[in-house]
Amino acid sequence: MPTPNEKILYIGDNLPIMLGMESDSVDLIYTDPPFKTETFRQGKTEKHSFNDTWSDYQVDYAHAVALKFQYPEIWQMICLAGKMHSPAMQHYLEFMAPCMVQMHRLLKPTGSLYLHCDPNADYYLRMLLDGI
Repeated sequence: MPTPNEKILYIGDNLPIMLGMESDSVDLIYTDPPFKTETFRQGKTEKHSFNDTWSDYQVDYAHAVALKFQYPEIWQMICLAGKMHSPAMQHYLEFMAPCMVQMHRLLKPTGSLYLHCDPNADYYLRMLLDGI
């Protein structure tokens, strides 16, 4: 456990790290999760392109099911996003929601969260955070 003056920077997949941390213990969270752009193109050619669409294989269903019962209103919003936007958006939000819940749990009452996200998912992530 860090001393009160010790500063720690965690880098990596945040959910496993956050699950092992104490509640109300973090002053600042900056997160740069995967973007939800559907495709990435660099330059005028597709030489450096990759596909970043989301599907259900990227969702941790144990955390998604827990979210469904702990936050039923948020779960409804996620399902509605899947109907209104796309199934891929629903899967993306199912991936992001457990992380957002843990970030909220970890932040001190005076803490701040900085979320770097893609404009394609911006409004959905804002609603998700507001719900949490």
